[in-house]
Amino acid sequence: MSIPEIKGLIVSFYRSCNKPTLWFACIALWQLMAFLPSIPSNVIYGVYIGYALYILFHSSDLTFCKPLLTFLMYIPVQLTIVDPDSSFRCWERFVLFCLLLISVSPLIISPQQAKNRRTIFIIALVVCTFLGVCSFFARFLGINYATSSTLDNILQVGTFGGLTHHSMLLGPISGIGCIFCSWMGYTRHSRVYWCFSVLCIIAVMFSASRSAFMGAIAAITILLYKLTGTKAQFIKVVTGTILLATATFPIWGSALDPVMQKYRGNVVAGSAYSSRETLWGTRIMEFKDHPLLGVGFDAIDLNLSANPDGYNKDSGMVESGSSWLIILSMTGLIGAILLFPILFGTYYQLWIDSSPQAAMLLGILTFFFVHMIAEGYIFYGGSMLAFLLWLTIGVSRDFLQYSTDEI
Repeated sequence: MSIPEIKGLIVSFYRSCNKPTLWFACIALWQLMAFLPSIPSNVIYGVYIGYALYILFHSSDLTFCKPLLTFLMYIPVQLTIVDPDSSFRCWERFVLFCLLLISVSPLIISPQQAKNRRTIFIIALVVCTFLGVCSFFARFLGINYATSSTLDNILQVGTFGGLTHHSMLLGPISGIGCIFCSWMGYTRHSRVYWCFSVLCIIAVMFSASRSAFMGAIAAITILLYKLTGTKAQFIKVVTGTILLATATFPIWGSALDPVMQKYRGNVVAGSAYSSRETLWGTRIMEFKDHPLLGVGFDAIDLNLSANPDGYNKDSGMVESGSSWLIILSMTGLIGAILLFPILFGTYYQLWIDSSPQAAMLLGILTFFFVHMIAEGYIFYGGSMLAFLLWLTIGVSRDFLQYSTDEI
């Protein structure tokens, strides 16, 4: 594709999309790019409030996704009953979560909002691809905008974030870029996109994020399985991919070193996932102690430990360890009953759809479902991963409802 053609596509896209949605997407996704000047959090919150109000008052034929709406009505009741410690700032985080769902999730159902979500989704895929590909080259140019934790510095892994703020952000962002480029490469028969896909998966390896790497591999497997159409063709494609990867392993094999080094460091510490097992155990105990209502939205049970892992008392931030477990531990069985049908129902509907567009959405959703095992962000309205997760769910449900051939 020539430069004039690319320019034409950009101009056409700009003219066709809703301008408030375009600018909202640009400002929201700006946060992914660490090389750009940071936007004050108050400005970000203001943009979310403004866009949420714009949606509510400018959407025609507006209806609500009843399970999500019920979930949002349940949380204030739950917080009132459970009354978690004020240091968690649960009510503030709940408001931010509501703004996120209004902006990108399937909470608001209307043809116009479906089109708006599609616009945001396209921009997000392009940004993820850009960051993944460019972070690959940044590694060799000595460019790294990441800030790393003390543990990362001790292990000397997980310190590379490329053009993003952290390695744990670079991993999933590059993973999404890899899935999108693989889909484009297969459906468009484009070698350029296949090359981009390889660069993105190597960027995932550079990030040393094991959950992102496993999520990307699972997603690509599902994507190819759905795109090939038959088991025989799928086996042929997978066999060819494995043979090519094996033959070229001396070239790219060293990219796996950060992932393997992090794995060995955790094994020495006592387990392959020692950095997560304590958090998982705590979330399970919280669910056992508070099975119906949970411990509180965006909160943990401080009674289980005098110094809870992953808890910052000053900010109220919690490193929960798993999105799947916090649905149970933070919102209880009631929250799970309301959310699980949305998550798994969307996945199942995409699975039985044979279109290429459904395959791409299914691949990205597969990535998130695997990645969420080890990362807890589903309820955090300020998280860009939560933004991308709920956006993917929103676009997926729009695709299934309106049966459009476009993504």
